Order: sequence, then structure tokens, then C-alpha cells
Amino acid sequence: MDKKELVCGSCGGPLIIDYGKQTLVCKFCGVTCDYRYYAEDDIIAIADRFLAEGQSKSARDAYMFLLGKEPHSEHALTKVMLIDHHLKDVSDLLEPDVMKRINGDPGSDAWILEQAEGDSIGRLKNIHDLITYTLRAAGTDSRLKETGSKIKEIEDRIREVQFSLDPGSISEKTGEVLSSDTVRKQIRKRYTLFLILILAISILGSVPLFLMKGGIGFGIFIFAAILLPSGISTLIRFKRETDKVSLEESKVKRWTELDTDLSSLREEQAGLQAEYEEVRRKIEECRGKVMS
Repeated sequence: MDKKELVCGSCGGPLIIDYGKQTLVCKFCGVTCDYRYYAEDDIIAIADRFLAEGQSKSARDAYMFLLGKEPHSEHALTKVMLIDHHLKDVSDLLEPDVMKRINGDPGSDAWILEQAEGDSIGRLKNIHDLITYTLRAAGTDSRLKETGSKIKEIEDRIREVQFSLDPGSISEKTGEVLSSDTVRKQIRKRYTLFLILILAISILGSVPLFLMKGGIGFGIFIFAAILLPSGISTLIRFKRETDKVSLEESKVKRWTELDTDLSSLREEQAGLQAEYEEVRRKIEECRGKVMS
């Protein structure tokens, strides 16, 4: 089998590049071959084949091997840049789903741009810019989705709080939540009138006994028998309702806090959306330069 195919002539296994020894080594049988036997075009063809078959690491090794001989090879520099961002070809940057696949740090491309020369500098920079903006768009899109999920979660929690509120905490006229002070005043007013009514009934029920000869003691007994149980029961109910107001107050406070968080997230979402649209505009500009 021809050695120029970067396949071991002894066992047919793939040859791996040993940069230290500047040789090609078969990882199966250990046979070594001098890289100088391979022409530049042959190495590019084999590297491209590795890349097409999804063997990104082997392809990158081959391109780096070539760059050891031809440091300014535009084809090799371009392919290494693309591989480092989980791409195979420049056309991948034009695909709709590129943001789901692209990865890496655009800062890692600095050495490639420094190693380029002549007209390839501008072309490699255009590809680098397109990669940079695509990565930024992918990051912004991810943050947009995360913010949208947070907004939905807070909206659901606000609805839970709203449904748990006592109807008495909401104004029948405006539909707005009444302040705790307003609700407490309404409760005090209602129970004050109720206590006055109990007192009036107790007085009316005991006065005739007071007027009877020798009925003072019995009148006091009847007065106390009517007033005390009803009054104590009323005070207990009053305490329960005021405690309930405190609970509703904590719910309203939580609602307010969630509403504040929701407003902040919506502002963040609007900012991210504007940023995403601007980055998409930059991507379209860079695509035009790359394709020209």
C-alpha cells in the first residue's frame, strides 16, 4: 500500500504523527516513516479525509504536521481554526444550527492570525470574526432561554400567591390588594359594632331583672352570662382574623418581591434580545465578507 496515503505499509493501520521525532508512527505495529516522504498536497488530502470522516483529532494532527513544514499554509491554518471550534468547513458557519455545535474560545485563534501572511491574513480574520460573533450569539441565545425560563417560573409563583390570597384582601371596587392596615381597620370596625350589639342585648336582657324587687343579683348574673361568653368568643375570632391578616400581609410582601424580580428579569431579557439582534447583524456582515 502506498505510504503517501498515511496508512501503515505493514499492517494497514493509521499512521500517527510524532512531532518530537518528526516521524509518522503506526500505533498498531510500531513501524515508523519519515514525514519528508510525504508531499504537502498528500498530507492535505489525507487530513481533509480524516476530517470528512469525523476524525477531528487525527485531522488536526495532520494539519499541524503540515504547518511544521509550511507554517503559513492558509488551508491548514483555516482548518485548525475550524476544528478548534468543533467545525469542519467554513460552510458550517452558514448553517442554521451552527450555534448548537460551535464551541471554544476565540482567543485561542491568536497564534493562527499571527502566523498568517499576505492576503490570507484578511481572509482568516474574517473567518475568525464570524466565529467570534457566532459564539457570542450562541452564548446570548443560551442566556435568553435561561432568562425566559426564570421569568416563567416567577410568573407561576406569582399566580400561586394570587390564588392563595383571601378574597377579603382584595378590593371589590378596584380589584387591587388592600393594605393590611385597611383590612385591620375593617375588622376592628366590624367587631366593635358586634361587641356593642352584644352589650346592648346583654343590657336589654338584664334591665327588667334589675327593676324587679330583689332581682339585682339575678340581673347581674344574666348580664354576665350573656356578655362574657359572647364577648370572649368575639375577641377570639377577632384575634384569629388579625392573625390571618398578618399571613395575608406576608403573602402580599412575597408577591411584591417576586414582582420586583420579574421586572428586573424582563429588563434583562430586553437587553439580551437587543444584544442578540445586534450580534446577528454583525454575523450577517461577516458572512458577506467570508463568502465574497
